[in-house]
Amino acid sequence: MHIFAGGMPRASYGDRHTVSVLHGEKHVVFDFSSKVIDFFVICDADRRRRLSHSIGDIAGLYPLLGQQI
Repeated sequence: MHIFAGGMPRASYGDRHTVSVLHGEKHVVFDFSSKVIDFFVICDADRRRRLSHSIGDIAGLYPLLGQQI
């Protein structure tokens, strides 16, 4: 799984405030109303322990946006 800021073609969508999530063949883009300053991911701790510290299931994606500061 890959998670990164951006991910939309600039020529078509301009300067958008987005976070992209790529997982296999799926590509999901979260579009926000203000600039993405930072973000972090929370994983399901119980599942991660059972899988010997692999990434486990994502429990949440938490962005810090410019409007929140």
